[in-house]
Amino acid sequence: MKTAFAYKRTLNSVEFILAVDPAKKTGLALFRLVGEATRLRVELADAGAVNSDKLVPYVNKIGDWLTTYGLNEKNTIIAVETWTFSRNLKTVLGLGRAQQRILDALEIIGLDKAPVYLVNANTWQANILGRNRQTKLHAMHFATMMHPGVALTEDVADAIGIGHYMAGLFIAGRRRQQASRRRK
Repeated sequence: MKTAFAYKRTLNSVEFILAVDPAKKTGLALFRLVGEATRLRVELADAGAVNSDKLVPYVNKIGDWLTTYGLNEKNTIIAVETWTFSRNLKTVLGLGRAQQRILDALEIIGLDKAPVYLVNANTWQANILGRNRQTKLHAMHFATMMHPGVALTEDVADAIGIGHYMAGLFIAGRRRQQASRRRK
């Protein structure tokens, strides 16, 4: 796994971002990067939540996206929210199990070689929601404003925020890359 800033190697080949908010009910959001480097934008392709107690729903949901959108390890990156340390051991263990189920599902459906980026919760929330707006309510409001009509839960809203954060990194990286090519 990589941190969210080790993205140069995959900059040109990324077409999809699978954003994951591991929790008891895990939020998933699939984004498509559309357009040329100078006019690149992000579109929400699909979103949903799965029960993290079972592996099969992960395999079914991500497997459906794999066949519908043509995801593979070269055109897809996975952004998974990391958790901050908690005094509640039960919570930390539950989040660890949810994250492992995601990785197991990726291996089963053949996306285990796709780059997985760990995104710190405080980082994406500060960048997307603002420094003093790091709550589930703010994430729901952001997701509703950006994607009206999408059925949202708190976990899906968080996954949408994670996806927008990663898309912003990749879009900015592609634009910097294009600008440096023009200067040469």
